[in-house]
Amino acid sequence: MSPTRFFLLVFVLALAVTAIVAISVVISGSRSEFEIKVLLSTVSIGVYSLVALCCATGYGDTNLRPLAILGIAACAFGLGFALLTNWRILEPTLKNLVKLRVAFLSFTLSLAATTLMARISAPSLPVQFSRAATIGLVWIATVLLNVLITSEGNAGDRVAFAKVLATASILAVLGLIATPILKKVFPE
Repeated sequence: MSPTRFFLLVFVLALAVTAIVAISVVISGSRSEFEIKVLLSTVSIGVYSLVALCCATGYGDTNLRPLAILGIAACAFGLGFALLTNWRILEPTLKNLVKLRVAFLSFTLSLAATTLMARISAPSLPVQFSRAATIGLVWIATVLLNVLITSEGNAGDRVAFAKVLATASILAVLGLIATPILKKVFPE
């Protein structure tokens, strides 16, 4: 079995097992601390599995393979951190927990978006521009988000910074949606 197929099979099985466990917790649930940890872990596994699968789409392309591997590895670290904190094996302060969770998730989502954008062939100038701008905006939004949550500044500066972050994020989402459509409109 190829590494790609093995990887995909492991993720599908992990999702299936966590779904079964989560469903049983929801059906029999009394909302105990244990059940909340199980549900948080299920969400963590689901989110990071989906993001890792997006990254894995680049694995078959030799040019994108390093990016795919980096994305999958980052997802493994992010998931590991999430599970360790869900089960309180690691107990950072709430402030640090939020910062680290946002950092892991934003970084992995950016790797996934970059991988998906890089897989779009760009034979025409509008598609090339949209793809490049989108990748740039995704990473700008990621950096701005992480700077915003880790920096201490006055409220006015933070509000202005948040507006720039929101603008970059909106434009990044627009590009993620528009670029595949532009490829259909401008095939060559």
